Amino acid sequence: MNEHTIWSYWTLTVTFLAIGLLIWPTALFLAMIVNLAHAIHFLLRQPGIFAFPMQVRICFLSLLVLGQAPFFGWVHWVQLIGGTVKLTTGYCPLARMMSLLPWNRNQPISWGLLNTVIFTPPVSGSIVKIVSPE
Repeated sequence: MNEHTIWSYWTLTVTFLAIGLLIWPTALFLAMIVNLAHAIHFLLRQPGIFAFPMQVRICFLSLLVLGQAPFFGWVHWVQLIGGTVKLTTGYCPLARMMSLLPWNRNQPISWGLLNTVIFTPPVSGSIVKIVSPE
Protein backbone atom coordinates (compact mmCIF):
# COMPACT_ATOMS: atom_id res chain seq x y z
CA MET A 1 0.00 0.00 0.00
CA ASN A 2 1.46 3.37 -0.90
CA GLU A 3 2.22 6.09 1.62
CA HIS A 4 -0.47 8.43 0.25
CA THR A 5 -3.21 5.84 0.85
CA ILE A 6 -1.93 5.09 4.35
CA TRP A 7 -1.72 8.81 5.12
CA SER A 8 -5.30 9.29 3.86
CA TYR A 9 -6.69 6.53 6.09
CA TRP A 10 -4.92 7.88 9.18
CA THR A 11 -5.99 11.45 8.38
CA LEU A 12 -9.63 10.42 8.06
CA THR A 13 -9.46 8.35 11.24
CA VAL A 14 -7.93 11.16 13.30
CA THR A 15 -10.29 13.74 11.79
CA PHE A 16 -13.36 11.68 12.70
CA LEU A 17 -11.87 11.05 16.13
CA ALA A 18 -11.46 14.80 16.69
CA ILE A 19 -14.96 15.55 15.41
CA GLY A 20 -16.35 12.79 17.63
CA LEU A 21 -14.66 14.16 20.71
CA LEU A 22 -15.31 17.84 20.09
CA ILE A 23 -18.54 18.19 18.13
CA TRP A 24 -20.47 15.09 17.10
CA PRO A 25 -20.01 11.87 19.13
CA THR A 26 -21.35 9.69 16.30
CA ALA A 27 -18.19 10.49 14.34
CA LEU A 28 -16.31 8.13 16.70
CA PHE A 29 -18.09 5.27 14.94
CA LEU A 30 -17.01 6.70 11.59
CA ALA A 31 -13.43 6.66 12.89
CA MET A 32 -13.90 2.97 13.73
CA ILE A 33 -15.30 2.22 10.27
CA VAL A 34 -12.43 4.01 8.52
CA ASN A 35 -9.88 2.27 10.74
CA LEU A 36 -11.50 -1.12 10.05
CA ALA A 37 -11.49 -0.41 6.30
CA HIS A 38 -7.82 0.55 6.61
CA ALA A 39 -7.01 -2.74 8.32
CA ILE A 40 -8.95 -4.81 5.79
CA HIS A 41 -7.41 -2.94 2.85
CA PHE A 42 -3.95 -3.44 4.32
CA LEU A 43 -4.62 -7.13 4.94
CA LEU A 44 -5.80 -7.65 1.36
CA ARG A 45 -2.68 -5.94 -0.02
CA GLN A 46 -0.10 -7.41 2.33
CA PRO A 47 -1.45 -10.60 3.87
CA GLY A 48 -0.45 -11.44 7.37
CA ILE A 49 -2.55 -10.58 10.38
CA PHE A 50 0.55 -10.85 12.57
CA ALA A 51 2.58 -8.38 10.50
CA PHE A 52 3.61 -5.39 12.58
CA PRO A 53 1.61 -2.82 10.55
CA MET A 54 -1.51 -4.96 11.03
CA GLN A 55 -0.85 -5.18 14.76
CA VAL A 56 -0.80 -1.38 14.95
CA ARG A 57 -4.07 -1.05 13.04
CA ILE A 58 -5.79 -3.76 15.10
CA CYS A 59 -4.56 -2.19 18.35
CA PHE A 60 -5.75 1.27 17.29
CA LEU A 61 -9.18 -0.14 16.39
CA SER A 62 -9.32 -2.04 19.69
CA LEU A 63 -8.57 1.18 21.56
CA LEU A 64 -11.33 2.97 19.63
CA VAL A 65 -13.74 0.27 20.82
CA LEU A 66 -12.38 0.35 24.39
CA GLY A 67 -12.90 4.12 24.51
CA GLN A 68 -16.63 3.53 24.11
CA ALA A 69 -16.81 1.75 27.49
CA PRO A 70 -17.83 3.74 30.56
CA PHE A 71 -14.88 5.49 32.20
CA PHE A 72 -12.58 4.83 29.21
CA GLY A 73 -13.39 7.88 27.10
CA TRP A 74 -9.96 9.28 27.99
CA VAL A 75 -8.45 6.62 25.71
CA HIS A 76 -9.84 8.50 22.71
CA TRP A 77 -8.06 11.67 23.84
CA VAL A 78 -4.77 9.76 24.04
CA GLN A 79 -5.43 8.40 20.54
CA LEU A 80 -6.20 11.89 19.25
CA ILE A 81 -2.92 13.21 20.64
CA GLY A 82 -0.93 10.23 19.34
CA GLY A 83 -2.63 10.33 15.94
CA THR A 84 -1.98 14.05 15.62
CA VAL A 85 1.69 13.51 16.48
CA LYS A 86 1.85 10.76 13.83
CA LEU A 87 0.29 12.95 11.17
CA THR A 88 2.34 16.06 11.94
CA THR A 89 5.75 14.53 12.61
CA GLY A 90 5.71 10.94 11.36
CA TYR A 91 6.48 9.70 14.89
CA CYS A 92 3.93 7.05 15.93
CA PRO A 93 3.81 6.61 19.72
CA LEU A 94 1.60 3.52 19.43
CA ALA A 95 3.99 1.77 17.05
CA ARG A 96 6.90 2.68 19.34
CA MET A 97 5.17 1.07 22.33
CA MET A 98 4.10 -1.97 20.35
CA SER A 99 7.64 -2.52 19.08
CA LEU A 100 8.54 -3.38 22.68
CA LEU A 101 6.17 -6.35 22.84
CA PRO A 102 8.12 -9.62 23.12
CA TRP A 103 7.08 -10.94 19.70
CA ASN A 104 8.17 -7.73 17.96
CA ARG A 105 11.76 -7.60 19.22
CA ASN A 106 14.73 -9.94 19.30
CA GLN A 107 16.55 -8.42 22.25
CA PRO A 108 15.75 -8.02 25.94
CA ILE A 109 14.25 -4.82 27.31
CA SER A 110 17.00 -2.51 28.48
CA TRP A 111 17.52 1.19 29.07
CA GLY A 112 19.39 1.33 25.78
CA LEU A 113 16.49 -0.24 23.90
CA LEU A 114 13.99 2.10 25.56
CA ASN A 115 16.22 5.05 24.67
CA THR A 116 16.38 3.88 21.05
CA VAL A 117 12.63 3.34 20.79
CA ILE A 118 11.72 6.66 22.37
CA PHE A 119 14.36 8.97 20.93
CA THR A 120 15.00 7.62 17.42
CA PRO A 121 13.58 10.16 14.98
CA PRO A 122 10.70 9.05 12.75
CA VAL A 123 11.77 6.33 10.35
CA SER A 124 10.61 5.37 6.89
CA GLY A 125 8.73 2.10 7.24
CA SER A 126 8.56 0.37 10.60
CA ILE A 127 10.29 1.09 13.91
CA VAL A 128 10.65 -2.68 14.29
CA LYS A 129 13.57 -2.64 11.86
CA ILE A 130 15.38 -0.39 14.38
CA VAL A 131 14.34 -2.35 17.47
CA SER A 132 14.95 -5.80 15.98
CA PRO A 133 17.45 -5.56 13.13
CA GLU A 134 17.83 -8.81 11.24
